[in-house]
Amino acid sequence: MKNDDKVIAQFGSELTNIIAEQALRISKLKVLLEQEQSKNAELNIQLTALRKDDKHGRSDTKHK
Repeated sequence: MKNDDKVIAQFGSELTNIIAEQALRISKLKVLLEQEQSKNAELNIQLTALRKDDKHGRSDTKHK
C-alpha cells in the first residue's frame, strides 16, 4: 500500500505543477488581452476623431 501512496503523491505533485503553470499562463494571457483591448480602445477613439473631422471637411484624409 505504501507504493500506491507514493504513486498517488507523485501524481498529485505533477498535477499541482501543471495547474500552477496553466494558472500563470492564463494570468499572462489576461494581461496581454487587457493591453490589446486598451490599444483597441485608443484606436477607436482616434478613428472616431478622424471620421468626425472628415465629416466637417477638416481632415488630412479627406478625399479629393
